Amino acid sequence: MVLQRSYVNIFVGLSQNQLDNFELVIKQMRIEKEENILLTSGTLTFNRNLYKKVFTVDTSFDNRSGNAWQALVNINRKIKAYKKLIEKIEPYRTASGLRVFFSYIEDVLSNHMALSFNKRAVGIVVEDGILNYYHHTIKSLPRHKVLLKYLLSNLNGVRFRWYKGHSSGIDYPHVEKQYVRLPELSIRPEKSRKLEVPPVHIDRFTPTLVVVGQEAMEGKIGSRKYYRQMSVLFDKVVEIVNKHRVEKVYYKPHRHGKRLKKTFLNEKLRGIPYEILSASAPLENLYFDRLKSRFVVGFNSSAIINISIQLARRDALHAYVFMKKDDMLREIFAKLNCKIFDLE
Repeated sequence: MVLQRSYVNIFVGLSQNQLDNFELVIKQMRIEKEENILLTSGTLTFNRNLYKKVFTVDTSFDNRSGNAWQALVNINRKIKAYKKLIEKIEPYRTASGLRVFFSYIEDVLSNHMALSFNKRAVGIVVEDGILNYYHHTIKSLPRHKVLLKYLLSNLNGVRFRWYKGHSSGIDYPHVEKQYVRLPELSIRPEKSRKLEVPPVHIDRFTPTLVVVGQEAMEGKIGSRKYYRQMSVLFDKVVEIVNKHRVEKVYYKPHRHGKRLKKTFLNEKLRGIPYEILSASAPLENLYFDRLKSRFVVGFNSSAIINISIQLARRDALHAYVFMKKDDMLREIFAKLNCKIFDLE
């Protein structure tokens, strides 16, 4: 009889979606009884029974910076919180049989845990968004932001490595595999495993519409272009509302980025009942637990992918996605029967 090796598993949870996916992976790998350790923010929720040890900080890991100074303060605040978490697991720095579960290595804590904390550790990537489906490296990030992370982290005694390859970390030899919803369409499919997500049956969809916000886009393309694209998106929202007698619109902000102006929403949705949802809660959870909307509109959002995949009756959902003609994610949204509209 061959005894299965027991591991110490450290999970780096930066968002609610990551924590939800960790729970799926733990059950899928059948490692509930192993020494599972969670590093996360105390502002998030998780199943305590799945972890032998949980270390939290009171700091939120969301980024809502509106300018360069706020970004600097926010990054420095997070790094100090990360250092506290790392200090709590110092005894594991030289442990053997260590596995680190994370979602990407552009973040300081994930980068340190995946690439520097324990040289003998095995890495496992767990999907969090669309990153696993297109080419993205450290060169895809604004250089000044990477330099800022690098300088502040090292000044605080937390090593941040200028990483190589894909930003998920999957290209490193010690990173064993990645759990993703669509392995055949992912980066490095040969190292990908399907993340088993239980289907959800909705007996009755509501005559409502959800707009998936992408506030982080503003920092990448500039405010003028961002609001121009948002205006085009909301013109389509109003068209759908009028055509299909939608009773209410929900707007779900992204957890990163400066909030969309309320005056913009009031102007675009004049006369239409709408509600702004919590930015921190994953849209997937809100959708299946409460909203059950028949219509979803957004850009190339992972939330639309996740909702479409998890629905037992995908044909009952009407998803409208705006993206560039050369967007590498078009194949995925087309496969999920989303209606695709071209952005300029």
